[in-house]
Amino acid sequence: MANYVMEVGEVSKVKLHGHIDASIAPALMEELKTLIAQKDKVKKLVFYADKLEYIASAGIRSVVFAKQKLGGKV
Repeated sequence: MANYVMEVGEVSKVKLHGHIDASIAPALMEELKTLIAQKDKVKKLVFYADKLEYIASAGIRSVVFAKQKLGGKV
């Protein structure tokens, strides 16, 4: 089961929950890459972490990657 939910739109939302560890982070990264490739549809990306219990460095790397690619839109 994925520990994140993505809603795509002008303001896309990534809702993180539970644990984002080294086994989950690669799938999250791939989905973020797919989302970021839709720059014409995605104007802003918002991460919700209120239900996140743990995030490993690999998960943080995914969030930082999105920030680097989208700049101020995250």
